[in-house]
Amino acid sequence: MPYFITDKAESCSGWATVKEDGEVIGCHTSKQDATDQMIAVSLAEGIEPGGERALPDNYRPSLSPDVPEGRACGNCAFYNEDEVIEVEGELRAFCGRWNDYVRGDFYCNAWQPHDEEDEDEDEIEEERAPINPDGYEVTGAMQEEAQRGLDWRREYNRGGTQVGVSRARDIVNGRRLPFDTVQRMASYFARHEVDKQGQGFSAGEDGFPSAGRIAWALWGGDAGKRWADNIVANTERKKEPKMAIEYRQFQTEIRAEGDGHTFEGYAAIFNSEAEGLNTREIIKPGAFSKSVAAAERGEWEVKALQDHDPKLFLGSTKTGTLDLEEDDRGLKVRVSLNPEVTFASDLAAMLRRDGAAMGMSFGFSVPNKGDAYDDNGIRELRNIRLHEVSLLTGNQPAYPATIGLGAVRSLSERTEIEPDRLMRAFDSLLAGAPDADSAATLDLALRKISPDLRPEPETTTEPEEADERLVPLSVRERQLALAKLEAPIR
Repeated sequence: MPYFITDKAESCSGWATVKEDGEVIGCHTSKQDATDQMIAVSLAEGIEPGGERALPDNYRPSLSPDVPEGRACGNCAFYNEDEVIEVEGELRAFCGRWNDYVRGDFYCNAWQPHDEEDEDEDEIEEERAPINPDGYEVTGAMQEEAQRGLDWRREYNRGGTQVGVSRARDIVNGRRLPFDTVQRMASYFARHEVDKQGQGFSAGEDGFPSAGRIAWALWGGDAGKRWADNIVANTERKKEPKMAIEYRQFQTEIRAEGDGHTFEGYAAIFNSEAEGLNTREIIKPGAFSKSVAAAERGEWEVKALQDHDPKLFLGSTKTGTLDLEEDDRGLKVRVSLNPEVTFASDLAAMLRRDGAAMGMSFGFSVPNKGDAYDDNGIRELRNIRLHEVSLLTGNQPAYPATIGLGAVRSLSERTEIEPDRLMRAFDSLLAGAPDADSAATLDLALRKISPDLRPEPETTTEPEEADERLVPLSVRERQLALAKLEAPIR
């Protein structure tokens, strides 16, 4: 675990030397004393000093009264969820703004949304050179310094990490470095500038070359810092492409519960191929897991709306009025409506009367590597960022296989068949190949809600002599699928 220095430790009035998790190991009256301790304990453990912690004073919990609603590090443009560390069971992600690891449920005044555009910044960026796809040539001074770092490390057996050694070898061998690497070098030098103040960094001091000095050399030294800073400052910034919001719709019976102002159902079913799209598509199990987990931690907000209209706000994960659960079937949604809001009360009345004709939809975006295509050309949504779920009033579904929990419970009450047994039968039916037990369950359920339908005779009856009440099994299955959607909600 690397060590850092900071002047923001609550238990110290001046500077402090701290562990990565913030634990204070020493309070000091001067920055130099804190730096000396950081380097000393790092040398003792054979690790690279972490440098100065740079988080601002306004870094605070996102639920603080003065923090605008919906703003947290977890949904900030600088928050990099691909670089995550665990500190005493708590996950922290790298913040590109402060070059430090932050909690997703905290906030600072530098927060920016993912889709924010700064017009002034764009104008400046237009004057910068484009990123060189062939990489950037290192200088002779950088090669000399990197070789010096490798020689020192072999001689003194300290300083730097394997990453630093690999970087030094690339520089010594004259490898052209890609822009991503140049950015990481600039970030490294910015974090470790403080190491120059440590004992043994400069020639003639006791302990020269210190571990910090050797590590600095491995990255190309002062020459490397000037080179990296110049490229980053004069090159067009590499922006992640904006993630377009996509929507998927589902036909699902919504069940009103309790006082009639709470409803639940499945907003998505895994491995159910979409219809009505320009491409074949399925949602894979686990696709919502990151969004659901982040929402539970308060790091990400998902809202419930009516017909995707932000003015028709129904609830949110932040207020506790929207509950999300990803199980082995799909994404289960439960929303508690506010009875004091007119349109919400009207919606509750619609649910009690017309829930069978309503559907659900969700808005999402796909981060990098969040989807892929299988050998059959089917798009698989594997990791998606969930933004909102909406209650619809009768749109054509993209995933018709969605079944509401309310539908199953309603049918179970009417037929006295166990809900789990019905759910297994529906899954079998929706998969297109019901087994014998499922077919028998469906047949029994249909006969209970439609007593005039009788079992098929064992002997074949000519079509012109057939009793119109005797319906073939395949048709009965379709009728049952319709009957469960048309069943009145109690």
